[in-house]
Amino acid sequence: MKFLQVLAFFLLFCAGCAHVGQDAGLESYARGLLYEEAERTDEAIEFYRETLSKGGENSYVYVKLGNMYLKKQDTARAKKAFFRAGRLNPRRQEAFFGLGLAYLMEKNNKLAASYIEKGLALEPENHSMRMLLCDIYVGMNMLNEAVAHYKVLLDIYPSNY
Repeated sequence: MKFLQVLAFFLLFCAGCAHVGQDAGLESYARGLLYEEAERTDEAIEFYRETLSKGGENSYVYVKLGNMYLKKQDTARAKKAFFRAGRLNPRRQEAFFGLGLAYLMEKNNKLAASYIEKGLALEPENHSMRMLLCDIYVGMNMLNEAVAHYKVLLDIYPSNY
């Protein structure tokens, strides 16, 4: 089992490195990833910020930073990181999903739904976010919108009816 954990971490590390590139921020990124994996959020934030200052702006690292801020329930900083990620790469669906979660944490369901919809337009197969969107729409009494997304999920998972 330990082998699988090490292998999974190595693959995650390699995927992240491909996003950061070979620059001065790579060591900081690796440290941030290690601290994130160890659930040491403050240290991960420190090293992801260092990655951005040493290696330049990178939408993937901004998403990682935003996720760490969400863990700390610092929605203002999380939104700032996710907005920056989205500006750097408008196809980065994780930025929109992160914004949706941040607004949901702030109980702003309308904006949460809007950003989750944008993320789903880029990654329609993210069924967890689609289910969350259904729940948001039900909570807003927007039943037609919820039903439309439930139908998509039922087409994919007919046995979950």
